[in-house]
Order: sequence, then structure tokens, then C-alpha cells
Amino acid sequence: MSKLIRLGWSQLKTYLTTVLTDYKAVAKDVVDELEEKPWKFVLGGITYACNPTYQDFLSTVTQCRLQLLQLADLMRNERSQAHVDKLSILFNQQAIHAVNCIFFTVLLEKESLDGCDLYSVQNSLDKWTKWQDRIVDIGAFDRWFLLSKSMQNYDRREKSNKNCVWFGAQSDWSFYSSLSVNYRRKK
Repeated sequence: MSKLIRLGWSQLKTYLTTVLTDYKAVAKDVVDELEEKPWKFVLGGITYACNPTYQDFLSTVTQCRLQLLQLADLMRNERSQAHVDKLSILFNQQAIHAVNCIFFTVLLEKESLDGCDLYSVQNSLDKWTKWQDRIVDIGAFDRWFLLSKSMQNYDRREKSNKNCVWFGAQSDWSFYSSLSVNYRRKK
């Protein structure tokens, strides 16, 4: 029995010294690389420090919702409103899964809600082919790219401008301005 214990300790000691030697070599390589290319590590450190989290996304969506609520209904961009509404529904259903990739974060819509045990949901054959459709947002450098894209021009309504009297009147003004230019040329 004591031979087994001594054999086990010697194998453990050999394993730990091998691991320690490997880590020492990796640390030496990292220091050498740091001296040769310091900007690579600076950029990596900044990227890592600015990687947003799930809580940051929740805070950003809340800020976007408050920005939209401060506008009148007729001024809100419907695309921005629909995107923030969809995100709010996903939050309420707890249907967003955050994947931290060290330098960036990917938020995915869960395929099924927690506790859903339907066979068709759990054993879908095309799960791996449609993962791109499940992407909710991608975050890096303290910014969420799809959310910021949807919030561009959030205070400008797109569809209903055709029916608005003011925009029709504005197009009439261009007609009158062309008349005044022609009148000035005749003089």
C-alpha cells in the first residue's frame, strides 16, 4: 500500500513539474512577444476592458426605450420602436443568452424557453444551420452594433410622411422657389 502511495506521489510530482515548466515557457514567450509588439497587447487589453456585458445591454435598451418614450408617437421611427419592443419582450421572457467571447459579446435568442420540453423544440434538426437568425446583437468597444443601427434617426418617422400636409406643402415651396429664380433671371 505504501508503494502505491509513493508511486502516486511521484507521478503527481512529475505531472505538476511538467505543467509548471510549460506555464513558465508560455510566460517567457508572452514577455518576449510583449517586448517585440507592445501595441498588439495594448489593443487586446483595451478591447478586453471595453467588452460589454449582458447588464450593459439591458441598461442600453432601457436608455433607448426612455429616448423613444420622450418623443411623441407621430415622431418615433417605427423601425426603432419595433426593435426596442422586440428586445423588451425577449428580456421579459428571459429568452436572451449571452456568449462572452473575451473581446466581444454575442447575444443570441434562445431556441426554447426554460422549461419547454416539447420534442419538436428540443430535437430540431436544423438548429445548427439557422444560428445566424438567432443573433440579437453583437457588442464590442462598449457599443452594441445592431441596437445602435436600429436607433439611428429614431426621432424621424419614415412611412407616414407621404400623407402629411406639411411635406406636401414643402414640395410646393420648391415650385415657388424655382419661379422666383426664373423671375430674377429675366431682370
